[in-house]
Amino acid sequence: MFVGVSYSVDGAYCTWGGVNGPLAAGASVTIGSDGGPCTIASGTHTITAFADDVDRMVELDKTNNQLSQTITVSGSGQLPDLVPTTLSYDVPSGNFTSVISNQGAGPTPAGVFIGVSYSVDGVYGTWGGVNGPLAAGASVTIGSAGGGGPYTIAPGTHTITVVADDVDRIVMSTRANNTLSQTITVSGSGPLPDLVPTSLSYDSTTGNFTSVISNQGTGPTPAGVFIGVSYSVDGVYRTWGGVNGPLAAGASVTITSAGGGGPYTVAPGTHTITVVADDVDRIVMSTRANNTLSQTITVP
Repeated sequence: MFVGVSYSVDGAYCTWGGVNGPLAAGASVTIGSDGGPCTIASGTHTITAFADDVDRMVELDKTNNQLSQTITVSGSGQLPDLVPTTLSYDVPSGNFTSVISNQGAGPTPAGVFIGVSYSVDGVYGTWGGVNGPLAAGASVTIGSAGGGGPYTIAPGTHTITVVADDVDRIVMSTRANNTLSQTITVSGSGPLPDLVPTSLSYDSTTGNFTSVISNQGTGPTPAGVFIGVSYSVDGVYRTWGGVNGPLAAGASVTITSAGGGGPYTVAPGTHTITVVADDVDRIVMSTRANNTLSQTITVP
């Protein structure tokens, strides 16, 4: 049986470790943080080890399976300083790219993920990251293509923002310079897709919805951007389906709930079912006036 421990900092869980049992009576074992490193900010903190933290074992006494220790982490010394130096957004792909420079005196910790968040007009959109370390004086390019994926920005003028080490994994010499914002303008002109549901059906035997989505626009949907649809019954969302793009202009695709949110049982009676193409606005389209289709069905 696995002998696991959790490690906490100031009462907040941080990481874990463990070894395979058995552990003989009177014996001891050294357990590290197999769950990965835990970066502790500068200052004085209480760290705690909790043996058998998820109660895998029946023990004689569980009142003594925690140990706490006060430690002080120095803020001096060779610390990194992650600074975004460039930020851009590619409209066709929907991906962000930034260059992150370590302008501090020390490297980022080995094995600690260097993550960034990308926001639009103050609202989180997606993320990117690379594995550390990043040496002092070095830079790295981080895109959303290798992280949270593309994010579609609607036409208009917007402020995009990147935050380096956005979830505070790394102790840095300062956080005053880990944010960079940029104003961009996304054009609404040019060849854009137009996703139109052309058919909709429901199979009461399987509980699955099926729709055909046609791209009646002049341009394809973006490569790598998910083409999702929602299925509703009597105006209430019930399940979803989707396929990966692109979908060429003039092309169609069949999308079922079987490959998405799964089946939904519609009660006997007459109902209105509805499909909405690109229901969560991942894709910039020439119009959204025609991306919904409703159908009346009778379930025996």
